[in-house]
Amino acid sequence: MTHALWTNESPESSLAWLTKAAVTAVPGAIAAGVTLRDQKGALESFAVTADFVREVDAVQYRYREGPCVASLHHGPVHLVSDMATDSRWPTFAPAAVAMGVGGMLSAHMFAWDGAAGSLNFYADRPDAFATGADAIGLLYASQLAMTFALSRQPTRLRDAMTTRTEIGAATGILMERHHLDRDHAFSLMRKRSQTRNIKLREVARQIIQLRLGTQLLDHEVDV
Repeated sequence: MTHALWTNESPESSLAWLTKAAVTAVPGAIAAGVTLRDQKGALESFAVTADFVREVDAVQYRYREGPCVASLHHGPVHLVSDMATDSRWPTFAPAAVAMGVGGMLSAHMFAWDGAAGSLNFYADRPDAFATGADAIGLLYASQLAMTFALSRQPTRLRDAMTTRTEIGAATGILMERHHLDRDHAFSLMRKRSQTRNIKLREVARQIIQLRLGTQLLDHEVDV
């Protein structure tokens, strides 16, 4: 995990590096990939180690069933030893068999703020996963979850710094144009944010980009 974070430039490359390592560590796996669900419920595959993984995942996403989907909601591990005889997913399983999948192992990664992730392994024959494969898969899933979380911190920090800069710039515009002190200018932006039900940073961007300082004062407050 440390190697992936240090040597790779993007979250995607870090996830890809660890996913490849996971395939070699899980007995019976021939490929792997990560399923991520965003806050709107959209499903997408990342860091796949083989092209067919995206095709198999697409079937699961279409029917909203299968071990990948199940692991997003219910952890920690969903193991399919023999895809041809597994009855839990009657629509997905036959399609997966037709695509050459003999078994699958999906491990829950995380579920935070409405988003979720799972690490998924694929076998080309039944009973391919050896004893202990589920524990190893879960271990790598936890490592990937930490990598994913850590890789997001620089982005969040940059966003926070940008927001602070924009709010400061917008406050300065109001102070200069209308001869206000800092507290009064900030309270005007906060009032617009509340009355319009938009985030404060959006108010700041409106003031900066569209030059709404005069409109904000004339129509919403008494100076």
